[in-house]
Amino acid sequence: MTTAARFFMGASQELPPGTMRVDERVRHMTLRLDDVDLQELDLIKLDLEGAELGALAGARVTIHRCKPAVIVEVSKLASRYGYAAGDLYDYMHNMGYKRERKTGLDELWLHT
Repeated sequence: MTTAARFFMGASQELPPGTMRVDERVRHMTLRLDDVDLQELDLIKLDLEGAELGALAGARVTIHRCKPAVIVEVSKLASRYGYAAGDLYDYMHNMGYKRERKTGLDELWLHT
């Protein structure tokens, strides 16, 4: 099981569907991109203060179908969600993506 899968399975087991815990005081409503069932998508831009891998896992089917460009912020905050930057790189490579450019913390990934 991937880190991303564990992230979402853990979130769904601990909290009501559609929510995720950021810390003990805050819950955020969430919606998986895959649940929207988009048929076309050109670009995904994520800056989620460390929760990027979980969001990508929730968009796996959409990413596979539409192959959008992905701009993702990679930060040290990922550790608060139980993964490292290397896990995000592995996930993107496994989805058939290559990092094309890095500007600051933002990385541009394109499907190969």
